[in-house]
Amino acid sequence: MMKVARSTIGKVFMAVLFGLMSLSLLSFGVPGMTSIGQQNAALVGDYKVTATELDQEFSLELQEEMRRTGTFINRMDALEQGKLEESLARLILRRQMQQAAKDAEVLVTDETVAQNIRNTKGFQDDDGNFDRNRFEFILNQANITPELYAAQQKIDLSRGQMSQTIISGVIAPDLMVDLLRDFEGRARNISYISLSEETMPVTGEPDEAALQNLYETSIESFQLPERRKVAVLRFGPTDVENRVTVTDEQVLAEYNRQIEAFRVDAQRRFEQVLVDTPEQADAILAARADNEPLQETVSKALPDLDTPVLEVDWTEEAALLPELAEQVFSMDVGDVSGAIQTDLGIFVVRLTGTKEAGTRPLDEVRDGIVAQLKRRNATEALFDFSADIDQALIASRPLEEIAEEYGLTLHTIEGLAEDGTQPYGATRLDGLDYKLVADEAFYLEQGEVSPLLETGGSGYIAVRVEGVTPASTETIDAVHERLVDMWLMLEQRKVAAEAAKVINEALTEGASWEDAIAKAGLEASRIEVKTVTDMTRGDDNGDLPPSLRRAAFELDKEGSADRLRIGNAWNILRLDGLGQVKISDNLEEQVKGALDNTIAFDLLSQYQRLLDQRYPARINYNVVNGFHTPGDS
Repeated sequence: MMKVARSTIGKVFMAVLFGLMSLSLLSFGVPGMTSIGQQNAALVGDYKVTATELDQEFSLELQEEMRRTGTFINRMDALEQGKLEESLARLILRRQMQQAAKDAEVLVTDETVAQNIRNTKGFQDDDGNFDRNRFEFILNQANITPELYAAQQKIDLSRGQMSQTIISGVIAPDLMVDLLRDFEGRARNISYISLSEETMPVTGEPDEAALQNLYETSIESFQLPERRKVAVLRFGPTDVENRVTVTDEQVLAEYNRQIEAFRVDAQRRFEQVLVDTPEQADAILAARADNEPLQETVSKALPDLDTPVLEVDWTEEAALLPELAEQVFSMDVGDVSGAIQTDLGIFVVRLTGTKEAGTRPLDEVRDGIVAQLKRRNATEALFDFSADIDQALIASRPLEEIAEEYGLTLHTIEGLAEDGTQPYGATRLDGLDYKLVADEAFYLEQGEVSPLLETGGSGYIAVRVEGVTPASTETIDAVHERLVDMWLMLEQRKVAAEAAKVINEALTEGASWEDAIAKAGLEASRIEVKTVTDMTRGDDNGDLPPSLRRAAFELDKEGSADRLRIGNAWNILRLDGLGQVKISDNLEEQVKGALDNTIAFDLLSQYQRLLDQRYPARINYNVVNGFHTPGDS
């Protein structure tokens, strides 16, 4: 099975698996939710939204957003931003549509569900045919049975039928399409230049009076914050690894405690092939030989068959289609079946192995139990370790002495500011929350030691202030060079702004680029005039900033000009011509699709308002608020 997965399942498989993982979580629950329990977060008609479902929807949305953006999202920050309420709104809408489908007696047949599964791209091979082996592999990875998946599909399809009824046949009027097509086809011919501020010529040097004035008006730039030298004693789970032991007695006791989790149902391993007709299945059965792999039998009987023979690894009866399960679990090893008719096609199977129901032996699950016990014992060991160090701190023992006795490292942080920053180039420790250290250090007097503080990742720190450098303001002599650079930058900015103004006015009056640039006192030979022809709003010209493109379409008269500052450069553009081009067929389809979607979205929004009126949700705010204050729930 894994060989098949490695060779054929790619991005589509991962997308489908991620979606199924959410279904698995919604079906079987997630550990660690005992603090919230199974209360209802909302009631919608005959349906409930449990606290567990809400937590799972919220967590999955955070995971998806982190996967999509590549950045970590703090759960508490997401709660403060209202992400939980957004998740609850989605769940309520699903229940409303489910209730509407039930009241409307929307019928989704088993054949419709089967066809939908067959048409799911993630369950198809490279040729677009349904791949039963892939289907089973993905569901097994997501810990979902086919029956559960089919039931959820039926619910989703019933909701989909309700929404599809609302928007089916939505087509934007031709007049709207024509107007938008003409709008997208408007074209501009432009020419433009860019004046980088740092290249602008500046004459003269700043005198002392100018520098003094700049120093006084920019005094905040030269203020230095109070900084502190801090000693930090830190430790975490890795520092107690040598204190963690797991005995054979503990392993055996844990095995017996979890014995129900190690019980397994009977399993079968088999080879299977999908055929087109019962006659092909009969041909395979007639050609079989003792101990012959199914692939060899199929090659003899049906040499032109394109469908591959797949190996299905150990599988329980509940994970198979009923027709397959009945046949497979009644065969002996080596037997080849006849035609097995299912909703997903006709199969022939050869049984290659059996495992009867029983309990997995201790040796087979020992490593997993040991890992669990180590994590549990490490937590207890870390608690005891932190208690010992806490007592040492209470006894006012020096941090150096504590570090030596317990095999820890005492770190020194130089120049820590109240916001947790350090001077440029300072070495920083991995994984240390500098803001937490600063919050404590700026509460203490010099020489004072903090109590033991908990940090993220089950870590602890203790902080001692070694020295204090008061806040100060750099003298004008110390920042003289920086003042000169600031003066030059500001002068170049003025020169660029004035030059852009002069050039823009000259162009508007009909001057050529060369004359306009010369009028601004710049050398035209050193400035490149760029041109763009037949530019439309949708053009993806990587050299042209989007804001400049927008400015071009705000000009409506040939010869008119405009200027705008982008970053540290002034851009001046002139409209050289107006036109109309035929948009591409692809863009026209996008325009039509966008209009259709806009109208459909408006209809669905109205439908949602009707659902809110007909099936109002009763929200349990005690449960919802409990997510924001889990310690009180």
